[in-house]
Amino acid sequence: MTKCNVNSLEDILKFIVKSGGIKQVLISNLAPEGRGLKNYDELVVNLNIFKKIAPLLIEIADKHNLIIKFFGFPACILGKYAVYSNDFVWDERLNIEQNEKKGRFFLQENKGYFPIRGRIKTEKCRNCFYKNICGGVFEEYYKRFGDGELKPIKNEPK
Repeated sequence: MTKCNVNSLEDILKFIVKSGGIKQVLISNLAPEGRGLKNYDELVVNLNIFKKIAPLLIEIADKHNLIIKFFGFPACILGKYAVYSNDFVWDERLNIEQNEKKGRFFLQENKGYFPIRGRIKTEKCRNCFYKNICGGVFEEYYKRFGDGELKPIKNEPK
């Protein structure tokens, strides 16, 4: 999800539903990596904007028996829809990623025991019901915009 497509996500989801045969969709927050990092300010969507459209996307998906999950969004942004977070279905995995140090590129193994991938927990996360499941907010987002959008979930949503 970027500023380029955020206003079209409902239409994109309706197109996916209409196409048929697709059983699951993952809406991904912009990961601040590579060109996503280089152009972060121009591309990243404010979490409050996503917070408003997520229920509409969930409603469309549920109506059509389409499994929908969200990657890279703190659980509190999804609120009562936190169970739609990809963090809740995370399983251990091994990723081979290209990294750079002092101008030299190399491959690095990263064992994913937890869905962090550049995400952090802020002070607000300390008292959240989902603090042990949620991966938090992207560190780059926090550095640039803070954690004003984060609202810890106090109890399990009903």
